[in-house]
Amino acid sequence: MSQFRRTVIASAIIAVALAGTGVGGYLTSLKVQDVVQGQADSAVCKALMKQGCGAALQTEASTIFGIPISLIGVVAYLVMIGLSVVHMVGKSDRFA
Repeated sequence: MSQFRRTVIASAIIAVALAGTGVGGYLTSLKVQDVVQGQADSAVCKALMKQGCGAALQTEASTIFGIPISLIGVVAYLVMIGLSVVHMVGKSDRFA
């Protein structure tokens, strides 16, 4: 695989993962607000969805063993970013 192609693919993955990290981080902060203050909605969520984010963030399915699923997503996206950077600067095709 050429270095140019490796860079383009890794850059696309990084861009998508950065967007996912932002959304996941935002939803994680809303979940923490829900736990601490009992409020899981914001103006952004209410503008984008009829019921807001609180409807989903207050269900039992929004956590696994007490950890917000959105936080697990943030960690997964950060791993994707790290692996993409390694792949982009790597000199061999061992990850191809």
